Amino acid sequence: MTGRDVGVAALVVAGLGVVGLGVFFAVAGLDDADKLASVIGVFVGLVGLGLSVYGIVLARRSPPLPGPAAPGGAAVGSVHNVFSGGTARDVYQAGNLTVDRGPATPPNPTPPVSPGPVPPAPPGP
Repeated sequence: MTGRDVGVAALVVAGLGVVGLGVFFAVAGLDDADKLASVIGVFVGLVGLGLSVYGIVLARRSPPLPGPAAPGGAAVGSVHNVFSGGTARDVYQAGNLTVDRGPATPPNPTPPVSPGPVPPAPPGP
C-alpha cells in the first residue's frame, strides 16, 4: 500500500464514521445525542492533548539539524551587514535587536554663510 492509498483509506473511514454518527444522532434523539457528543468530545480533546505533549517531547529530544554553511563561514539565514563609504543613520535590525543611531546629518547640508565684508585689522604697535 502506498502513502496515497493509506490517505484515501483514512478519508473513507473518517467519512463513514461521520455518516454513522449522524445517523445515530438522528435516531437517538437530541438529548441522547448531546450527551454522547459531550463524551466523544472529551476523549477527542484528551487524545489531542496527548499527541501535542508527545510532539513536544520528540522535538526536545532530537538534536538540531546542522544547516549548510554559506561562503565566509556564516550559517545560511544569518545576516551580516557592513556599511562603508558614507554614513548610516537610524539602523534597526530585528532578531537580537540592534539599534545604532549614528550621527545625525541633514539630507542636504547647507554651505556655511559668510559673515559679510571683513573690517581692516587695526594697526599694530
